[in-house]
Amino acid sequence: VRRTKTGSKIVTGVLDDKTARIEVVLYEDVFEQYSNALVKDKVCVVVGSVSYDDFNAAYSVNASTIYTMTQAREKFARGLQIKFDRSKANGSWSDSSVTQQLSEALHTYREGNCPVNIEYNSGTDVSQFVLGEEWNVVPSDDLLTRLNKVFGQDQVEIMY
Repeated sequence: VRRTKTGSKIVTGVLDDKTARIEVVLYEDVFEQYSNALVKDKVCVVVGSVSYDDFNAAYSVNASTIYTMTQAREKFARGLQIKFDRSKANGSWSDSSVTQQLSEALHTYREGNCPVNIEYNSGTDVSQFVLGEEWNVVPSDDLLTRLNKVFGQDQVEIMY
């Protein structure tokens, strides 16, 4: 954190994804609005303009918006896709416990903006349907973890 000549704050930080690093500059108003999304070792999405700094001989980002991963998913996702292959589940799709687990998982994260799509593979046919708007969810890490436990790894994905 440093002060400008006018007395306002400028916050600088570094984004590092283990393959590259880039400096991020946040002016006081942006920092105050989005500081909750800036957590060490947590993934975030930074929106801003990129410029080349001749003094440092490197690029930097002048941030205008910062999202947590959940916020970014909700803003940019077209939907949450759940694939269900009946043969992998030993025909238990009709089992009330699976539908109950799905209902409970979705119910906890309702009131979001992300539509839920189901792809059902019966072994002979594949059907797709979208749940009603009242089942739109907040696509958080916790929800994705719960759904992966019910349907299996790689059967739940965010569509962009």
